[in-house]
Amino acid sequence: MDKNKVTMVFLGHIIRPIVYLILILIIYFALQYSNIVSAKILDKTAYILIVFASSYLISKIFGALLRWYLHRMDVKTTGRLESKFLPFADKISIIVICTIAILMTLQHFGQNISAFLATLGFLSLAVALALQEVIANIIAGFVIMLDAPFSVGDKIKLLPSGEIGEIISIGLKSTRLKSSSADVGILVIPNAELARTRIINLSKQ
Repeated sequence: MDKNKVTMVFLGHIIRPIVYLILILIIYFALQYSNIVSAKILDKTAYILIVFASSYLISKIFGALLRWYLHRMDVKTTGRLESKFLPFADKISIIVICTIAILMTLQHFGQNISAFLATLGFLSLAVALALQEVIANIIAGFVIMLDAPFSVGDKIKLLPSGEIGEIISIGLKSTRLKSSSADVGILVIPNAELARTRIINLSKQ
């Protein structure tokens, strides 16, 4: 992807939130000078709208930069990173940015967020412990896609089991292998387990 195309894609992602932010500021200053709405209500409403419009802009900038980075990495991962990892990363970034925006808004209006942060930390820890295997598989999947020890269609041999099969899909959580043994069929291997396994890529010998 050349620089001009990268610039156009980047601008295409951020132009809408920038327009929203400018419109909010224009309406804010227009109402401020017209005295139609009380200054207190106007300031509170403007703060909320500006915080969330800015959060929207930040999420779009992050998404555009992430797309650019993953597109660069796709040169050696044959297009898997952008299609597999991007939707997941987009959702996580939106959740994080929205949470920060909500906390900023609550704190601005004098709310004590300490209890909320403690609860959020406890819930995050509980979710992380409950989904530790899923998280480990996702991280391993990202590493496999980035390192690219094999591609879809490659025939590999798993050690020490000696199982031989053809890679039919590489997902975030697991990799599917069509076994050469007629009585086995499709093997679904968690990525964390696969990342710890010694592999011989028979297609790249």
